[in-house]
Amino acid sequence: MFGFTNATLRVKMAWLLLSVSSSAYAGLELSHVLEIPGKHRLDASQFLAVHHNFYLGYAVVGAASAFMTIFASAYLVYEIQETTARVAAGVPALCFIGALILFASVLQPANTQISSWSPDALPPAWQDVRNRWEAAHAACFVLTVVGYLSALFIPALRARDESRRGRVVTRSA
Repeated sequence: MFGFTNATLRVKMAWLLLSVSSSAYAGLELSHVLEIPGKHRLDASQFLAVHHNFYLGYAVVGAASAFMTIFASAYLVYEIQETTARVAAGVPALCFIGALILFASVLQPANTQISSWSPDALPPAWQDVRNRWEAAHAACFVLTVVGYLSALFIPALRARDESRRGRVVTRSA
């Protein structure tokens, strides 16, 4: 991976990528959760103006960080042989796959629906769509925080297993 010949260095680089990408995604989801009370104070036209203008960069950073997290987690699951560290590496992958499923099944359809609205032609149930969008982001926040925290435990679990066995076990070691 990345031209590194040392398996331990590859694992460390994958863990670094996992840590950075999962914290970025969790941060994006946290920002969505923190804005919920304020968005509930907006009338329909204000909500629409916010939604149409503020979230353009979220999709790019969110998608990139989600895919990097899944890639790094999958690589760590493949490379790490210690059972506890391998499980800890799999948790972020599962969490971010869950977040992607929520995005595809709830958030993207809501985004598509909201992007088609105009201030002159909002549906009467626009708040239901907003609430569904916010609930999905809250669920994604929980998933991304669990994934991020799991990623933080990987080095400690590897060190514990290393001290028990007297060495680090990787697939290519």
